[in-house]
Amino acid sequence: MFGPVADKFGGAILTHITGIVLLVTSLAMVFLGLLMPTSLGQFPMFVALMLVLFFFSGIGNAATFRQYPIIFAENPRQGAGVIGWTAGVAAYGPFIFSTLIGSSITNTSSPVIFFYGMVVFFIIATAINWWYYTRKGCEKPS
Repeated sequence: MFGPVADKFGGAILTHITGIVLLVTSLAMVFLGLLMPTSLGQFPMFVALMLVLFFFSGIGNAATFRQYPIIFAENPRQGAGVIGWTAGVAAYGPFIFSTLIGSSITNTSSPVIFFYGMVVFFIIATAINWWYYTRKGCEKPS
């Protein structure tokens, strides 16, 4: 579905845009106090921002996997290995995230700490993507 979009913009650019959207959405949820809605008036915005997080995490996943064949163009076998390893690690994502969110709520009565950690992760991951694959003059443009 997103293959033509990834081909037009490049996997690295789409991954970069996704990282920025995830960062901004996570910060919006924290600073608007929407992580634990306290009224029905907050609930529609909570649902909308959570859907944005899920949607863009899916796009980022697809765009990142689209980068591997380009990054490992000189060695397709190594690229296939990286795709397989990444998919294996990614399969644990829902378990790890739900455990971390649960731990954050158990220890602090709020998921805010988890989302601060995600903001740090999004900054680091987006910076790495920009440095190696997106910026002008990078070593592996994709």
